Amino acid sequence: MIQLGTYDGTVYNARQVVDKIGHLCDYILFDSAWVGYEQFIPMMADCSPLLLELTPDDPGIFVTQSVHKQQAGFSQTSQIHKKDNHLRGQARFCPHKRLNNAFMLHASTSPFYPLFAALDVNAKIHEGESGRRLWAECVALGMRRAKRSSPTAR
Repeated sequence: MIQLGTYDGTVYNARQVVDKIGHLCDYILFDSAWVGYEQFIPMMADCSPLLLELTPDDPGIFVTQSVHKQQAGFSQTSQIHKKDNHLRGQARFCPHKRLNNAFMLHASTSPFYPLFAALDVNAKIHEGESGRRLWAECVALGMRRAKRSSPTAR
């Protein structure tokens, strides 16, 4: 497990992580609890395990995300992403049924449906070009604010 982004703002280059340790394992789990928006910001594209082009020699990828870092999710919601089509047909491939059975062992028998609805809303908001546009606006706003508050940027 690799913590992709840290509380203090350090974010790994996902390609470098895969190249460095990928030969040691069948899958890498990237914990993206502190990020999850990197695939929508062009200057952070190298940080996103979900945007990697993978070969049959690369490991599979799991990414966990706290959805509230993506603007529209509740703080109790999270997602597990699986990227491993490049492993299909190999013994190390983890079929959907196996992952789903493992997940269901730990899922609540009393789900709170507004949380599921928030996941759907968040996915729809970020679908296609709209997610990149939203995050471009956020980055631009943050940069303008930083310039206004920095005495050296005036």
